[in-house]
Amino acid sequence: MKFVKLYKKEMRALAGLALLVIGITLFLDLFLQTRVDKWTPSTPEAASAAFFVVLPVWAVIALVYSVQQEWTGNTIYMLLSLPVRGSVIIAAKLLAVLSWFVVLNLFRLVSFLLHFRSTLLWPESGSPMHLLAFWVGMLAFGYLLGMALFLVLMLFSMLAGRLAPKFCGAAAFGTMFVSGWALFRLTPIISKLFGWLPGTPVKVWGMHSGVLVMETVVLNTAHFVAIALLGAGFFALASMLVERQVEV
Repeated sequence: MKFVKLYKKEMRALAGLALLVIGITLFLDLFLQTRVDKWTPSTPEAASAAFFVVLPVWAVIALVYSVQQEWTGNTIYMLLSLPVRGSVIIAAKLLAVLSWFVVLNLFRLVSFLLHFRSTLLWPESGSPMHLLAFWVGMLAFGYLLGMALFLVLMLFSMLAGRLAPKFCGAAAFGTMFVSGWALFRLTPIISKLFGWLPGTPVKVWGMHSGVLVMETVVLNTAHFVAIALLGAGFFALASMLVERQVEV
């Protein structure tokens, strides 16, 4: 299957960047653990937790690298000469980045929990399995979906920017701004069309006074449908740009 082959290719291409982050993660946690008794309380723990912010930045860099190397090595034209649609090409790239993004987040979480028994993230009343379920749920329902949408918008903006070779960077940033604005303005309008959809109840782990408890959160289904449709639209536009063989 063409998609599977392209996906495996992208996973191998990004493996070096992912392993670099894993190595930095291990070194950072091992170093900060030696500072627990020397620095003020919770400072090493907070410094380690702050590294989670680096992972979305890694995803952005990985996508830029993945797209840029196709044009730098002129391999995009070879791919497009094969019976492969542009949607398959960019889907493989997006899924590879998101796959490594999930792996790195889970690895980062496990490393953090093994080195620091946080009173905030690992309360005395909560078990490790409860905690892991809570954070995996957070990653799946919010963090990952938001990152996927952002990467689709960024990919579309990068490809649109190539339509103006002399102002590629400025055009890409401008397209990203306009795309974000359009998403923000159109989401509530489109969601009204699906207001008849019932809310989706989801069981999640919530934190109350340092105690993990199971609670029900009702998600606005219409809002998610609107965002999904807009995201699919930007994905389709990006596919069209790839198939037009946008020149650098």
